[in-house]
Amino acid sequence: MFILMDSSKDVAPDIFEKQKELVKAFVRSFAFSPKGPHGNVLIYAQFAYIVTDLSKSVRAIYNRIDSATLLGKPRRVDTALQQTAALLSRSKHNGRKIVVLLIAGRHAPGTGSLAEAIKPLVRLRAQIFVVAIGQQLRKKDTRPIVDRPQDVFSIKEPASLLSSTGAIAKAIHDKPGIIRIKTTDT
Repeated sequence: MFILMDSSKDVAPDIFEKQKELVKAFVRSFAFSPKGPHGNVLIYAQFAYIVTDLSKSVRAIYNRIDSATLLGKPRRVDTALQQTAALLSRSKHNGRKIVVLLIAGRHAPGTGSLAEAIKPLVRLRAQIFVVAIGQQLRKKDTRPIVDRPQDVFSIKEPASLLSSTGAIAKAIHDKPGIIRIKTTDT
């Protein structure tokens, strides 16, 4: 699983902190460990940067997520998707390939096409989910990224981002694949 947090210049610090909490909730929801699903958490603006490897201990993952900072550059979703595809293509993990893109605004105008940027991930058979945060985005802004409209989770009020974790994790889990969600019994 690759989780991309929006760290662009128009993301307010409190929204960025809510993204961090959502990602940590995903770590709790999915069985991430050295033996569990693998991937990375990235931040992106003009470029994407790896924050942490998801095969580390939960404490190490949380510490790295907490230390992530806002990049404050223009939002280049196309570049972030291309860089994620490059990471995914080098991954030795043979399981389900999932990309979760958190986005808190529109893709920078005059930059690369999202329809073109997504093609390498499609060729890699990645399942892509979008968490659209705030009022600025419309579904049509994110539609080129996903193969099904129900793979876009529109969270208009950032305050409800964390409370949406369960529904988003369930939707990711329920789409055919092999990732396992922790239950209260594990």
